[in-house]
Amino acid sequence: MKRECVSCDKEISDIHLLCDGCASELCSENIFWIGTSAIIGEPVINRCKEDSKTTLRIGESPDGKVIHKEGKKVLQEILDYYNMIDEGEGDYHEILVRLTQILTELGITLEIDEYNLFLSPQVTKVLSEIFYMVEEVRNKTGEDSGPPELYIVIGNLFYYLSSKADSCIFSPEFRKKIVDELRRESEIYYKKASSKENNNHITFRNMGINYLEIRKLKKAVESFEKALRLDEDDLESRIGAVRAYVELDELESAEKLLNNMLENNPDDPRIWYLKAYELRKGGRWGGAIQFCEQALARDENFVDAILMKGEILLGNEMYREANETFDKGIEKDVENSKAWFLKAKALHGMNKWGGALQCLQKVLSFDPQNESAWVLRGDILNEKELFEEAMEAYEMSIKIVPDLERAKQKIRVCKSRLS
Repeated sequence: MKRECVSCDKEISDIHLLCDGCASELCSENIFWIGTSAIIGEPVINRCKEDSKTTLRIGESPDGKVIHKEGKKVLQEILDYYNMIDEGEGDYHEILVRLTQILTELGITLEIDEYNLFLSPQVTKVLSEIFYMVEEVRNKTGEDSGPPELYIVIGNLFYYLSSKADSCIFSPEFRKKIVDELRRESEIYYKKASSKENNNHITFRNMGINYLEIRKLKKAVESFEKALRLDEDDLESRIGAVRAYVELDELESAEKLLNNMLENNPDDPRIWYLKAYELRKGGRWGGAIQFCEQALARDENFVDAILMKGEILLGNEMYREANETFDKGIEKDVENSKAWFLKAKALHGMNKWGGALQCLQKVLSFDPQNESAWVLRGDILNEKELFEEAMEAYEMSIKIVPDLERAKQKIRVCKSRLS
């Protein structure tokens, strides 16, 4: 299945919108636009170049409210001061201190909000301008002389962008390249913050969150443990450490920390959910479901807890009960791609192929590069003896993950059935 690149009309796969050449040109203009929603209609590169221009004065908050008296253009103030330094007056470090003050005045915090991975276009533009200015100062001075808080915020910017790189626009290979680059930049800036005389536990907490995302689990544990040495009561670092311990199968360490957290924070549904997560990883399904229920008793809209309960039921071939549970998750969040995918698996287990295919269509409308959805679609079509359509679905999954051996094997089976 093919389509034309929306910018240059080159033929490409229909699971993305831009050819790699146009994507490279776009990102060379300003990589930061990918954290916002591109408007596809006119040529995408022209649109996104326009989108990436700074339209928000740093003297304004993202909602347009003027923070500084008379709407003073603080960015221009910084640029003017910067030019004075180039002429031999002033201090580069003062620029970086002022930029840090501006971030505080804008209400941009040091913490990562993992439950709301979104920056408005205006905030993204402001932060991108600050990033370019910080880089310019480093190029002029040959050193990183800014306050650690400044580097934490820039690290957060890259973290948010890597989490929001749009799978609908880039090819799978190009998107992976961009996401890897953004996560490396995030790591670099957190390290810059941590290399200074910095006793802020948030530096190491954010570093740990980033390491979790890139699956450097031992480094994640080290970062969370450093954060906890600076602030032993930091709940977010404890949560991050538990997640890393469970992924590393260090369940005893996870359990010890979780028991303490449940004693001190019994009303936080996330801790009950993490306990369910730990029990599930250890194969204790019944206990895991009970702790999911405890999480939901504290927050009935906790979709992750609903889906984990459904996944446990699904794993035990309780398809009807799992399907009903996934329906509850979808009722809470109708655009949750994972919920629709799991519902498709439950319906497949019930031999309700039509309903399963409809759910998969939903999944692929949200994320056309979900290789698991393409494989499951192929499996259902294969069972319906629609072998050519099944092969098309498997081939789509291989375009996303070229070494996906299970899809290659299933294509061979389909071909043998057709011959």
